[in-house]
Amino acid sequence: MDAFWKLTISSVAYIVVNSTLKSIQNFLASLLSIMWRKQLTQKLHDMYFTRMRYYYLQASNNQSCDNQKISNLIIADHPNEIPNENIAESKLKRLDNPDQRVTQDVNSLCISLASIIPLLIISPFVIGWYGYQVEIRL
Repeated sequence: MDAFWKLTISSVAYIVVNSTLKSIQNFLASLLSIMWRKQLTQKLHDMYFTRMRYYYLQASNNQSCDNQKISNLIIADHPNEIPNENIAESKLKRLDNPDQRVTQDVNSLCISLASIIPLLIISPFVIGWYGYQVEIRL
């Protein structure tokens, strides 16, 4: 019975330590993701608002689809070309809510990178530990 309680207490201690470390890892990954997202968004906004790049995103002619007016945003291939009806359609790139796209892409990129970083940090220690364990058993 003494061995049972000793094993139970040590198992509960391992579970508590493991869950605490896992929570700290998730917290730090989320914090890292938020910090990266803030810096990347700031940099993208700085680039977007320099040299009047935002000015060249203009609403194209409205198209009707199912009795609704849909305005597509377009941008010229070169900033000196201001889009108008005379420019061939092939020269224009259609953008659908560029602000929303940037926000979602930055968010998903930062979350993906932040979830990879803990694995990259922990993996060498895990490989070293299992390598050590294998060497002892040989």
